[in-house]
Amino acid sequence: MEFCEAEPEFMIAVQLMLYLPALMGHLVLWVAIFNRLHSTGLRHRPLKLLEKLIFLAILAIPALFGFWLWRAERTAVPVPSIGQLLIPVYTGVCWLTLLIGIPCWWRYRTEARRQLPVVAQSHKVVDVAARIGDRPVGNPLTWISVRLPGNEVYQLHVSRKQLWVPRLPPRLEGLSIAHLSDLHFSGRILPPYFQVVIDETNELDADVVMISGDIVDRAECIDWIPATLGRLRSRYGMYFVLGNHDRRVARPQDVRNALADCGFVDLGGRVERRQFRDAPVLLAGNEAPWFYPLPACPPREDGAGENGNGSPLRLLLSHAPDQIPWARAQAFDLMLAGHTHGGQIQFPGIGPTVSPSRFGIRYASGSFYEAPTVMHVSRGISGLHTIRFRCPPELALLTLTRGSGDRNDARSNGSA
Repeated sequence: MEFCEAEPEFMIAVQLMLYLPALMGHLVLWVAIFNRLHSTGLRHRPLKLLEKLIFLAILAIPALFGFWLWRAERTAVPVPSIGQLLIPVYTGVCWLTLLIGIPCWWRYRTEARRQLPVVAQSHKVVDVAARIGDRPVGNPLTWISVRLPGNEVYQLHVSRKQLWVPRLPPRLEGLSIAHLSDLHFSGRILPPYFQVVIDETNELDADVVMISGDIVDRAECIDWIPATLGRLRSRYGMYFVLGNHDRRVARPQDVRNALADCGFVDLGGRVERRQFRDAPVLLAGNEAPWFYPLPACPPREDGAGENGNGSPLRLLLSHAPDQIPWARAQAFDLMLAGHTHGGQIQFPGIGPTVSPSRFGIRYASGSFYEAPTVMHVSRGISGLHTIRFRCPPELALLTLTRGSGDRNDARSNGSA
């Protein structure tokens, strides 16, 4: 008799063991679809519609299945025939997604910890709100979000990273690049924030300044460019590509023109040959899948010298890290990218989950070596979503070196 009384509780426990992992797999499945959706070249409006459908699926599918099962148990109304088919099939798909997703997540997290190209790094934290005495916001929703406990929107990390570039020409040893990405001039975060970013960038005294896209979200904010980005300085030039958010401006060419008027070189779909320290450098910009054409890159010129050091340094500026296979095929030595924002939210022990890339979280942020290309992915300066937890904005100074050292991270933290 006691066994019979305990049996319902036992069955509930069994059901929970089956359905809780399935629910986790459900979340993994739809987050993976969301991430890969944002690696496409879809326009803003259809993309936002599909986003809403994904959020609806995340909430509605478990609710519908749960309602069917609850009603069948409580009222003796059988689960609809379509439900009898969908529930076990979809549960199996979710289990399979979880079984595949966990090993992939573990592999990506392990690779991210290695940070192979980083010889040494340090950073300081600039509390921008404290420095200017205010949180410069442009609307009430942003005013609320930036005040959430733990939100690091105004905690700018100024990172100095020494990157191992195997085929770096000897004359370019120690070349420094200020890498900015994803500024998102939208009116949600106001210009005083970006003025501090520009001041910190100029203080780095970089040889080269490079911006990897998502600069302007609204046409009205193009007027911000001269007073902010127009103040940037470097020895060997300032270069940029556009990103997917720059397409939200009715005429993206207006963004290009404003930057060109401030002395920037537009690398979008183009190849430029330059001389840095009397050494040849090939610069190119890849804005796919949002802007075309792809740059017509010449074959690598492996000249005299050990390890091909007689050939130019090949440097690619790309908005999305998804272009890393193309960069490798074109034998680029260094690729700079953004777009993924580091995931915006990184959970303790888990890391990022939302990363708009066909590779998921694999290249959410950091430095990677995919032979023959070293890639640096910035967490970005700002964003339309003014929420960052355990994922502060990043301004990076990259110093290139041929010496690999032991390639262990040497981290030191400071504050400003």
